[in-house]
Amino acid sequence: PCTVSWYDGPKNIPFLEGKYTNDGKDKLLKSAGKVLYGKDIVFVGGSHASPLRVMPRQKYIDIREDLPKFTTKGKSNHYANFLLSCKGIEKTRSPFSVAGPLTQIFNLGVISQRLGGELLIDRQSKTITNNTLAQSFLDPAPRKGWEEFYRL
Repeated sequence: PCTVSWYDGPKNIPFLEGKYTNDGKDKLLKSAGKVLYGKDIVFVGGSHASPLRVMPRQKYIDIREDLPKFTTKGKSNHYANFLLSCKGIEKTRSPFSVAGPLTQIFNLGVISQRLGGELLIDRQSKTITNNTLAQSFLDPAPRKGWEEFYRL
């Protein structure tokens, strides 16, 4: 189980708890972005495809040798990679195995933002258990004429 706090829009700047900052003080990030709190690690990043940083810096220094190496040298950008992958020229760096669950989280965030309040999710059944209206947004009935495309 995990807690997802979703804030959206240019004026909703993420907050970083002091125990994860370099100087120990609570801070708002300088611009829109994200803070991902894990069990033993915290990542901070800007908006969209910006790289993530391990916080605080000392934690990064302690684990940097064990982190996966990433380079963009000689690689296409995110958008070109999608098109080149469709053509079979490159392997996608954002496969559906990642994009599918990520899209589910984004959809839950948008539904929660629209309705307000807390949503409880059953991961096994992939349903929202405490809000019928929210669940209806997650699994709408198909429009007339589109029924065949909703069958698995």
